[in-house]
Amino acid sequence: MNNPLSWFDVTKTSILLLLYVLVTYLGVAFRDVIIETDTAMLLLLLNIVSGVLLRKRMAYVITAISIVAFHFFVLPEHNSFRFQNYQHIITFSVMAFSGVFAVRLTQSQQQKN
Repeated sequence: MNNPLSWFDVTKTSILLLLYVLVTYLGVAFRDVIIETDTAMLLLLLNIVSGVLLRKRMAYVITAISIVAFHFFVLPEHNSFRFQNYQHIITFSVMAFSGVFAVRLTQSQQQKN
């Protein structure tokens, strides 16, 4: 049932992880210039792309890691998991839902073909 990862799968995953790291780094480096919402939207886009391009389990894992990284590195109270504003729970929910939705939609389309 579990097919081993092909070289192409590893390459796609590596490129997406690199993009996640880049977006998170830009969100941290330019905190004074861009707001958290901009970084969240870029991560949201990457979550959707991950859902389309990656295998189901890998897309779920990367989506979860991106949400944790966003909370830890980008949101105020940097480098901690404290909530300064509980409205960010909505942001986390949307990011998680979009990743799950993209994976399920992609999986259903692949099963039809």
